[in-house]
Amino acid sequence: MDDESLGLLTRVLNTAMLLVLAAGLAYRFRPRVHIPLMLTAFAGDLVNVFLVEVYSRRTSEGTGAVEKGIGAFAGESDFLSRFHIIVSVLCILGYMVALGTGLRLLRRGKGRRAHRVNALVFIITRLSSYVTSFWM
Repeated sequence: MDDESLGLLTRVLNTAMLLVLAAGLAYRFRPRVHIPLMLTAFAGDLVNVFLVEVYSRRTSEGTGAVEKGIGAFAGESDFLSRFHIIVSVLCILGYMVALGTGLRLLRRGKGRRAHRVNALVFIITRLSSYVTSFWM
């Protein structure tokens, strides 16, 4: 796959996972639908992180996205790059918190408020990551 196609694939996958998340949110009161949708979005976003890393290494003389992200905070970088890195990391953390609070809610019926608060923060960070990704 050439670099241009790989870059397009990452954008398409990013958009598709956002749509899967929207569907998961729409079915939040139907756990048998909500849970597989949210797990699919998490898996898809993890695959996309891997693809972005591959794309970055292929187009930036071997420097990966993770290395660039670390470098953005070690050296001088623009605000948008730093903001994108922060909200993207918060998204991955948000998925992990959602998994923990969601399992607790499913198994014990407890933690609905924590799950909802995390969902609100997650939606804001995920949308921010999505929008800023087009300038990275």
